Amino acid sequence: MGSIATMRAAQFHRDTGKIQVNEVPIPEPDDTEILVKIKSASLCHSDIMAIEGWTPTPSSVKPITLGHEGAGVVDKLGSKVTGFKAGDRVGFLYITGCCWFNTVESCELKPGEWLAVVGCGGLGQAAVQYAKAMSAKVIALDINDETLAEATRVGADLTFNSATNPNYLDEIRKATGGGVRAAAVYSASIAAYENAKNTLRIGGLLMAVGLPAKSFPVNLTEIITGLYRLKGDCTGIPQRMAHAIDFTAKHGIEPNVVSFHKLEEVPDMIAKMRAQKSTGRMALKVACSLDAIVYINNKYHPVSNNCQKVGKTADNPSSPIEV
Repeated sequence: MGSIATMRAAQFHRDTGKIQVNEVPIPEPDDTEILVKIKSASLCHSDIMAIEGWTPTPSSVKPITLGHEGAGVVDKLGSKVTGFKAGDRVGFLYITGCCWFNTVESCELKPGEWLAVVGCGGLGQAAVQYAKAMSAKVIALDINDETLAEATRVGADLTFNSATNPNYLDEIRKATGGGVRAAAVYSASIAAYENAKNTLRIGGLLMAVGLPAKSFPVNLTEIITGLYRLKGDCTGIPQRMAHAIDFTAKHGIEPNVVSFHKLEEVPDMIAKMRAQKSTGRMALKVACSLDAIVYINNKYHPVSNNCQKVGKTADNPSSPIEV
């Protein structure tokens, strides 16, 4: 028998509580699958959630391969896959990958209305850009001055550090004439949700995005009497992605990738995220073609239906993802 082709994967081991780079078999795509060779991938808070057991990761998946925000090139295609060819540059796994666009658009803000973006890391900074492109006014809230500086750079009209400015709510109400029309929370902190709710004008919308480890208490009387509304719209079916990608390209929305790393540095990246010391997205830039932190598995992500081409074309001159 010949040797089995392998690739490298950064994986979390439940039994040891550690992340290590393992050699894992390269899967053969089934008829409806695409095998993608990863060129770059970023980490997000949901990776921490998987490590800490917040998400319903199948118990049979041991260890857990980290990373789902990948971009790369098509390596192999199943016999029933159409519309793609080997070498195509692709992004994928958009089930929740367009949450920053969907949540801003679903706030249904009119030009000039105020949106509070609470939590201004990678997701929040993209939300600021989308909101400005939709002609909204944006207030950025965070507890990190460097992160707020990034929010200003990408277009926020006002910024407030809720940890160091005891008067920020009064200042927001004064600036907005009574409170913001909507507040979108991109932090997993319960305190962030409370702060966001307090920025709203009467009847305002609280858009839930960040997934806290604990339950967020909701007073139904406040909802019933119309003090504020509560909504979530993170998920993005494949059919919604074309609109999101077109809008992103047309308005020059760019992810704020603050640093690139090697696969072996994933544990340090996770530690930095946990300590809230990153002002934007941290990403891996794969140097070796056999490196990978994600691969496509039809059991969880049937990419024949949710893969999107990315790249510079006549209709898409400013690609949102460069690989």
